[in-house]
Amino acid sequence: MHLRNLVPVGALLSLALAPLAAASTTSSAPETTRTTTYDARGWTLEKPVDAVLIDPAGLVPRPVGGRAALRAVGDRLEAVARLNGRTPQELRRLLLEDDTLVLTPSGRIAYEDRLGDPHGHLTGAEHTTGEDEAGTDPPPTSDEAVFPTSQTFQLHSRPGAERTIFLDFDGTTSIGSRWHTDATAVAPFSLDDDPAFSAREHAVAQQVWLRVAEDFAPFDVDVTTEDPGRAALARNGANDRVFGTRAQITSDVPVQGDLCSSRYCTGVAFVGVFDEPRDHEELQPAWVFTAYYNDSSTIAGTVSHEVGHTLGLDHDDKADDDVAGYYPGHANWTPIMGSGPGPVSQWSNGAFEGSRNTQDDLALMVDSDSGTPEGGLSLVPDEAGGTIASAAPFVPISGGLITHREDVDVYALGSCSGTVTVSAAPARVSPNLDVELQLRDASGAVLGRDDPPSTTGDGVTAGGMGATVRVEAEGELYARVDGVGTGDPTTAYDDYGSLGRYTLSASGCDGGAGTSTTVPDSPTVKKARPGRRGGQRTARVVWRAPATDGGAPVTGYVVLARKMRGAEPLARSKGSRVLRPGPTRTVLRLPRGRWAFQVVAVNEHGRSEPSTLSRTIRPR
Repeated sequence: MHLRNLVPVGALLSLALAPLAAASTTSSAPETTRTTTYDARGWTLEKPVDAVLIDPAGLVPRPVGGRAALRAVGDRLEAVARLNGRTPQELRRLLLEDDTLVLTPSGRIAYEDRLGDPHGHLTGAEHTTGEDEAGTDPPPTSDEAVFPTSQTFQLHSRPGAERTIFLDFDGTTSIGSRWHTDATAVAPFSLDDDPAFSAREHAVAQQVWLRVAEDFAPFDVDVTTEDPGRAALARNGANDRVFGTRAQITSDVPVQGDLCSSRYCTGVAFVGVFDEPRDHEELQPAWVFTAYYNDSSTIAGTVSHEVGHTLGLDHDDKADDDVAGYYPGHANWTPIMGSGPGPVSQWSNGAFEGSRNTQDDLALMVDSDSGTPEGGLSLVPDEAGGTIASAAPFVPISGGLITHREDVDVYALGSCSGTVTVSAAPARVSPNLDVELQLRDASGAVLGRDDPPSTTGDGVTAGGMGATVRVEAEGELYARVDGVGTGDPTTAYDDYGSLGRYTLSASGCDGGAGTSTTVPDSPTVKKARPGRRGGQRTARVVWRAPATDGGAPVTGYVVLARKMRGAEPLARSKGSRVLRPGPTRTVLRLPRGRWAFQVVAVNEHGRSEPSTLSRTIRPR
């Protein structure tokens, strides 16, 4: 892995000399700090040691792994381990067992992944620019657009969440990070040589978003394709609760060559930096390279995998692997932090036979590496109780969620008669949730149950993940939704990672108590005016709240600024962060040009359709 201009030469020299300087000063007046012992949750101060052991930066001039990294670290293993939230024993083991883990000049560890090569057969392949092979025929896919192309870069899984995972497809300039210190242009995702997004590229981007959103569905995090702005991603101290990470999805072969030692590298990310309170921006983004693997399934798997690394996760692999790296899974199952063809891709706790990594993925992603309650991710609050007594009133549920293995959702269907049919369908693309559905009466007796065996489906999306119960019944009935597995995790998969969204529908019942809820109506733009003269160019937008909120309170608004060419908006736009639902006005900073505006209302069920375009103005 080669990181271009990672540290200026002068800085490298000063870092290299730092230990000598420290040693010379400690000979007469030793400067001491304290070493540490480790437990499952943190660090305990114990005995004094020389301060020369503390600074882990500058130990290597370029990223290295394995025994070379350990030789460079020497007696500073403790300091490097602490910087990376590991014990010395754990870090030593990982460096020796996983040849994709590297130590970087900053002292941080990172993974250089080869997700298309789960057994590491391509390790050591000579690196080239890739121009002779990039753009070769991709693997077979079932990529289809499921939204209008105008919405490709406006997709949100949980608008208004404090955490964000931004899927950046349209390129950027990388500067001021541990990846690049000099400004480096990064090309957008592309399947051809045309800078404009084709219909297939829109379809791939939409499918990637659907898959990644499903992987992170249990968490209160917004997976989005719309740039949320710096404030939504950067973390400025331990008290900053609003932050996230960027997954930079690019076909840029030269940048891939800068950051990777293998041309078959599909992703690179620092480890455990999602909630880093000090150097957060410098440790972003997580990189996803698509020059050789450009189908939506592989891209989405790489995105979730690299973001998993930023959340502190290591690789799922087996102790008997001759080349450590990735467990490909078994039957139709694959762990997200492994790499394999199984269409059931889930988070894992290492319960499969021979697992070398027994990390509890879900617990680690919720826990904070920084030790503050604001860090990491949190689970989405449960929307329905798990018993007859705590059942939620039934309405057609489009956003039901199973968030952990003990989560069971029970809904009161109301008074039913004749043929009663209840269906629970998981996510339509690559579901993680394998549904068991039961129909019960008021006493709790099971009248019907369905849990079809899961299959490989079309090879990309598994079959048998949903369930339908049909019975002849009278009286008050209840639907019970649970996430299940297919058996022993050594040969199949259990309910640990069987989590995600589902849609529940029923016929033959009156629905019980409750009012149907949906997304809000569209707001109305009242005014769009240029800003005040002087200073930065701005525009002022005022809007009217939607006529109906869809039965659930409006939790925020997003203002979309559309660059105009004549009377038609261009494909690109700028979106505000999710604004709180108080004042229905905002001021936007914009570059030169002609702009028109739309406003979107947000509630717990999602986003409204955008309002009608405002008049066109020029910011001032």
